[in-house]
Amino acid sequence: MTRTHSPADPGNTERKAGGFLKQIEAVNKELWLILSMFIIAAVLNFAVTGQRMVLALYTLPTIGSAYFYGRRHATLTAVASGLVVSLLLYTRPALFQAAPGDGLVTTWLDVLLWVCVLIITGYLMGTLYEHKSAQLQELRKTYYGVLEVLRYFVSNDKY
Repeated sequence: MTRTHSPADPGNTERKAGGFLKQIEAVNKELWLILSMFIIAAVLNFAVTGQRMVLALYTLPTIGSAYFYGRRHATLTAVASGLVVSLLLYTRPALFQAAPGDGLVTTWLDVLLWVCVLIITGYLMGTLYEHKSAQLQELRKTYYGVLEVLRYFVSNDKY
């Protein structure tokens, strides 16, 4: 006999909540990493004053993305960091002015230069990650090839 659950049934609600949590877990873990880095940077953004420190905080997601995921993701993360910093500069321009006499154009040029350097850094660090991964893959293939040759000789050995 099959029991049907009404919408008011607590067991049905628990299954829906469990299904929702499984859907959240199924989302790409890289996106969670990047989102958490942006949240940490945003929280520290209000705790720290000074342009250089804020820009340094937004460099962390790009470096982490390059280290864990490679060139493409690092470049995309650098672009996203640049967009977030640009939005922050647009909404809170006083946060980025190093001296009271600095003009807004100078500040925008500084941020643009930082974004360009960040994109290049992410691309290069991601390239290093991909080269390391390719070398590791080649080393694994060589290792398995040597094992295959040894297995062949051992299987043909009469003694």
